[in-house]
Amino acid sequence: ALGWTARFDCPPRGLCAEVGADLAALRAALPALRAVAPYEAEDCARAGAGGVAALPATVDAVAFSEEDRARLEDELAAAGLRVVASSRYKLRVSGEAGAVARLRDAVGVKIADPGTLPRTASASLRLAIGAAESLEAAGGGTAAPGGGEGELIAFADTGLGSGATDAPHPDFAGRVQAIHSWPLAPGWSAFVRAPGADDGGADRGSGHGTHVAGLAAGDGGMSAG
Repeated sequence: ALGWTARFDCPPRGLCAEVGADLAALRAALPALRAVAPYEAEDCARAGAGGVAALPATVDAVAFSEEDRARLEDELAAAGLRVVASSRYKLRVSGEAGAVARLRDAVGVKIADPGTLPRTASASLRLAIGAAESLEAAGGGTAAPGGGEGELIAFADTGLGSGATDAPHPDFAGRVQAIHSWPLAPGWSAFVRAPGADDGGADRGSGHGTHVAGLAAGDGGMSAG
């Protein structure tokens, strides 16, 4: 009825939406609305990425919708920027130093930042997902009741133990339904020695994936409880 389209939530009390030109009518229809402000180019910068090495001449962008992403691919190509990889909402673009500003100013772009290498999350993850606030609201750090029996959990990480579904690690014996591994996406080809390589489901490097899975689902089999 208001003629607007919600794009995404901005917790705890915000919403990004296409609202049209009649802001006075919107305010009148929504008396609980405290403020309306345009989504500016500076809002397209992702917070909390400090200290992560940027990839040269590379921009990662997130579009509001699949339609926006498809349109942006055509517009960027016409502007001389090369889209090296894309998915449902995301684009990886190769271009000159001004590509970040150009993308942030483009209609349909939610986020645009210099491309960075992925890194495994650590203690800072608790802040990023609001875990500290959730624990405080619950009255402290007491674990939730129950042991989680019957729950199905998925992890996206560096691998799990040996990578074998039947027995990847003693702490998960008989409880792993599947382990999947995918090759490097084309967007990384310019920055790696083995483009398209797939190192499998084994956690050969940091052990991060096995550690994280163990925090949530390990049964202590390796350490006798």
